[in-house]
Amino acid sequence: MPISRQQGTPGPSNQTVPPKPAPKSAASPSTSPQPAELPRSPWKSIHRALVSQRTFFTLAVPVLLVIFARPKSGWLPWGLALALLGEMLRFWAAGHLTKSTQLTTSGPFAHLRHPLYLGSLLIATGYCLMTGLWLSFPIVLALFALFFLSAMFYEQDFLQSSFGDEYRRYKAHTPLLLPRITAYPGPRRRFSWQQFIVNREHRVALSVIVFSALFIVRWVLAK
Repeated sequence: MPISRQQGTPGPSNQTVPPKPAPKSAASPSTSPQPAELPRSPWKSIHRALVSQRTFFTLAVPVLLVIFARPKSGWLPWGLALALLGEMLRFWAAGHLTKSTQLTTSGPFAHLRHPLYLGSLLIATGYCLMTGLWLSFPIVLALFALFFLSAMFYEQDFLQSSFGDEYRRYKAHTPLLLPRITAYPGPRRRFSWQQFIVNREHRVALSVIVFSALFIVRWVLAK
């Protein structure tokens, strides 16, 4: 299921990519002793582990939902509409997102910091509606919080260390997930199809179409 990611999904992360390791120094240890590496925070290690396992949420969970689904006629159209809305938001965001090289503040990022993750949340909720099972809601939303909130805080630390005061000003003005009507007064860029492809959002859109079709098939077969 899409992820994302400042963000995202399967999906691109919001505005981060794993940093490349620094090149080793060619200086001799005897002439340039290196300071001992500080121990990493266990919480950051946990965050990194959860971020790296988002594929479980974005792919495995929808498959399980399709398998156990008991689609209901009254729920299915609402689920399809919500999944479509979520993918439209991700679609818009992916055409603006430029990872790591600059802080993205255009498109939906002018109204919230993590539009890709909000889109993923809408898609996940839409899938739950399509299953016709009340039990799917607490399970899927708990998994979403576990994987994607970890990703949000991990990316927040990265962006703050990368962009400093620029990100702090953006963060102070722009909500995390609930859109703000007033846009952030940052640089504006047009939607880019090239950036959309670079962020691989076409793959996320295809997965949403495929899973939605599978829920419809389950509903037809159950009639």
